[in-house]
Amino acid sequence: MRKRTLSFLLSVFIAFQGVLLCSCRKDDACDFVTFGHYDGKPIDWIILGSNGDTYLLISKYILDARPYDTSHEELKWENSDLRQWLNEDFYNQAFDDEEKTRIIATSPYDRRPNLTQTIAGTDTIVYPEDDVLDKVFLLTTYEAKDYFRNDTARAGKATAEAKGKIKSSVNSEKCIWWLSSLGNNGASSFVDEKGQITVSEGIPTEANYGVRPVIVMTTDYFESHKENIERLMTATPTPEPTPDPRETALDYAETVQLGYYNGSDIEWVVLDTLGEYTLLMSKYVLFFEPYGYKDVDTSWNNSPLNNSINPGFYNSHLAGRGVVVVSPKEVGKDLPEGSVWAGMDTPDNFRVFILSKEEMEMLIPNPSDRVCGTADYSDMTNAYENDGYCNYWLRSNESSAQTTYVVWENGDISREYNYYDWVGVRPCIWVKLDSES
Repeated sequence: MRKRTLSFLLSVFIAFQGVLLCSCRKDDACDFVTFGHYDGKPIDWIILGSNGDTYLLISKYILDARPYDTSHEELKWENSDLRQWLNEDFYNQAFDDEEKTRIIATSPYDRRPNLTQTIAGTDTIVYPEDDVLDKVFLLTTYEAKDYFRNDTARAGKATAEAKGKIKSSVNSEKCIWWLSSLGNNGASSFVDEKGQITVSEGIPTEANYGVRPVIVMTTDYFESHKENIERLMTATPTPEPTPDPRETALDYAETVQLGYYNGSDIEWVVLDTLGEYTLLMSKYVLFFEPYGYKDVDTSWNNSPLNNSINPGFYNSHLAGRGVVVVSPKEVGKDLPEGSVWAGMDTPDNFRVFILSKEEMEMLIPNPSDRVCGTADYSDMTNAYENDGYCNYWLRSNESSAQTTYVVWENGDISREYNYYDWVGVRPCIWVKLDSES
C-alpha cells in the first residue's frame, strides 16, 4: 500500500474481532492480518485496501500450486478448475464456520470499476461476467498492477510447503503466481519471478504455478465494541522508535553548496570529474513528480519531468546564482569520438538531468550507498518515505516505455510505472568549479 497507512480505527476494529493485526515494514511496505489456517499454519494476509467496513486481502505468501485449468475447453475464469478449487477445497480447509461468516462473496465489479485495461505489449484483458460471485478469488492484471507499487513488491515468496510444487524456469527465492485475467486470445496471465505481469499465449494453463488467494473480509460486531473502540481512540498512542541513522559512502564524499531551493543552499555530492568539469548530484531528494503520463510511451527526452526541470528548475534555482552549469553535450565534446557519459543523451540546450540505470550502477555500485532521504528544504508534496528513506527516478526505460527505473528505499533498482507522483527526483548537473568553490 503505497503512501497509505491503516487507520487507528481499522486497527482496533479488526483486533477486537480476534484477528491479529501486524505490521510489515520495508520488505512489504504494508499492513497485514492473520486469519484462517492452511497446511496447519496461520495465514498472513496483506491489506490491499478498505471500503467502509470491508477489507480487500491477499495472502502474503504463495500458499499452494495448482493448474489454472486442465479441461482444454474454452478458458474462462468462471469455469476454471482453479476458481472451483479456491471456492470449495481451499475455502473449506482454510476457514472454520465462524471465519466464513466474515468473508463476503463478491464479483469483480464490486471490487473494481468496470474497466478493461491494456497491459503494455499484450492484448486487452477480458474480465469475468457480471454475475460471477467468488468467496475466494485471484487478483486481475489491473489490480496486480495497481495495488503493488513495483515489481519487487509484487514478486511472490512461497511457503515451504508450496515452493516444492511450483514449476519454475529460474533458480529464485521468488515464484510465479497466477492472476485471474485472460487475454482476448485466451492467454493465461501471471506474475513472474521478478514481479513482472505477463500475459502469454505460450504458457500452458495446466502448469503448476503459485496461488495467492484473495478475499473480501468484513465484521458485523462494530457496535458491540463501540465503547471500547472510542476509549482506545482517545488514548495516547505509543510512539514508534526512531530508526538509527544509516551511514553510506556518500556521507563522506566531497560536497558543495550551489544554488538555492526553498530558501536554503542546495547540497550536492561530487560524483566524478572530467577535465575542467565536475559531475554533481543533489545529496537529497528535492521534490516528487511523475516521470511520464499514464498509458503513454515516454522517453527521457519527451518526459514531463525533463521538461519540468529544464528550464524550470534550472532557471529558478541555479541560473544567475554564480553557478557555471554546462550542458552535458559540452562535456562530451572533449571525449573521444563515440564516447558517452552522464546525461549526454539529453537535448543540446538542457543542463539538468537525472542519472541513468547504467550510470547509477557504475558511479554508485553498492546499493546501500544509493539510499536517500529528504532535506528540511525539500518539497514534500506527494512525498513517500519509509523509515526516513524514499525512492527516486532514474532516466532509463526498458522493455516498455511506460515503465522507468527507480532506486528504492533500500538502494535496489527496478522498474515502476512512470506516472506515479510519489517518486522523488535527485537532479544532476555538470559544472565548472574554480579552486575557491
